[in-house]
Amino acid sequence: QVDTSGEILAVALNRDGYLTVTSNESSCKAAVRVYDASGQPVFAYRSADRFIMTAALSGDSRTLAAVTMGQSGGVFTSYVVFYRTNSDTPEATCALTGSLIYDLIPMDGLFCAVMEEQICFLTTSGEVAAAYSCGGDYLRRVDCGGDGYAALLLGRYGTQHRLVTVTPDGQALASLDVDGEVLSISAAGRYIAVLFSDHMTIYDKNLTECARLDAVSEARQVLMRADGSAVLAGSPAAACPAKESYGYFCGSIHGGISAAGTGAGDPAGLRAESCAGGHRHRGAAGGGMAGPAAGRACRRMAGGPPDREDPAGDEQ
Repeated sequence: QVDTSGEILAVALNRDGYLTVTSNESSCKAAVRVYDASGQPVFAYRSADRFIMTAALSGDSRTLAAVTMGQSGGVFTSYVVFYRTNSDTPEATCALTGSLIYDLIPMDGLFCAVMEEQICFLTTSGEVAAAYSCGGDYLRRVDCGGDGYAALLLGRYGTQHRLVTVTPDGQALASLDVDGEVLSISAAGRYIAVLFSDHMTIYDKNLTECARLDAVSEARQVLMRADGSAVLAGSPAAACPAKESYGYFCGSIHGGISAAGTGAGDPAGLRAESCAGGHRHRGAAGGGMAGPAAGRACRRMAGGPPDREDPAGDEQ
């Protein structure tokens, strides 16, 4: 348990278990505090002149990046301020004029700054290493949990979307047009899970379809895992409508947590898992539906504009 002195605006958890808390505090515009895995404070940044929009901690827990807003020549500007967690002196500042940063996500030693029209990859020294433009589409969702790529869902019109995987050098690895209402996306390892209103599809990072699961009408959120399995979260009041098993897929979607997968793991690792509704399903080894995975799926329900999925190592 961590006690704060003001209203909490945002919380992020990295792979090391470090907690980054952005909050309103008296005598400053906003503050960011970092706590280690045991809940002990290790760093604090208080902004006296600018509001803090969001903040993120690097994967190695050594660098904090905080987004503040200001004006430059009458134009709104997003400033990303970088701090080493062992120093009170700013390491660097990056100014992105005319852009509003909605989110900041650590990725492969960089930070991915999420904006409406593009994503920018920032170094910890405050430089823009690369950028990817949405090309007239609007950015709907982002997940940086994949190995060496970010998964983007771009919106066009109606239910027309484009799924793109982007490398940290700003290059599109693959692109795929999809049609349907997309509820959630999640990337981990070399896999991307896309949850539509009527089915879920798992792709690899080249956007080749690996597996598909129908009968997901009660699911609302998906969490992809690097072993090729996925976790679905749905309505607690939902019934378990299906009995058939689809290999590595859980054959029933129900209120609570279900397991699904690509079948990429060792077939000898298949085992039955109990869902929140007491049913039994087959899933990949390590693809249980309780404990940390269930907690991670539930914690990923919250989000802000633009809708994005937190990386597996940066859950909220």
